[in-house]
Amino acid sequence: MLVLSRKCETEIHIGPDIIIKVLKIRKGQVKLGIDAPSGFSVWRGELLPIPDRDARSVEQDSCRSRLACLAKPHRRHL
Repeated sequence: MLVLSRKCETEIHIGPDIIIKVLKIRKGQVKLGIDAPSGFSVWRGELLPIPDRDARSVEQDSCRSRLACLAKPHRRHL
């Protein structure tokens, strides 16, 4: 795992097509913008499909609702 510290309005590039931008930092929360190709799925961690969630640690799973994994993936607005 790569761990980075970034300031507001800075970007992280993943390959040639994916950009993660720090939009806002306030009161312990970070707002990120993710720019990826339209065919690329972007999922929030708590909404991962059930098979992917089973591979995660028990600590992470205990913090999230089991019902959340049944929800549809978050749609990006382009």
